Amino acid sequence: MTGPPSGPPPRPDPGLADPTLRLARLRREHAPLYPGLDAGVWYPAGSVAEYFLAWLIRHPGPDAQKHARVLDAQHFEFRGGVPRDAPWVHGRNPDERQA
Repeated sequence: MTGPPSGPPPRPDPGLADPTLRLARLRREHAPLYPGLDAGVWYPAGSVAEYFLAWLIRHPGPDAQKHARVLDAQHFEFRGGVPRDAPWVHGRNPDERQA
């Protein structure tokens, strides 16, 4: 991402979140790609995904199509959430998983 985003950024998790809530934390080495997010802070993953997806829609470009997953696992750490149903294969979309 380049340039300041518009719209409110996601708010950090207050630490008392529901354990079924999926959280995401931006890795420090990728912080320059996500203005408005603080590296090392846990945020609700859904809020971060909505924020980044809205940014991609407002700033279309050649890189927009390569974001198959909104939050790249190389850029973020994750914790919490409900376990996924089988057959789940990392990096594949639901249609490919059923094939």
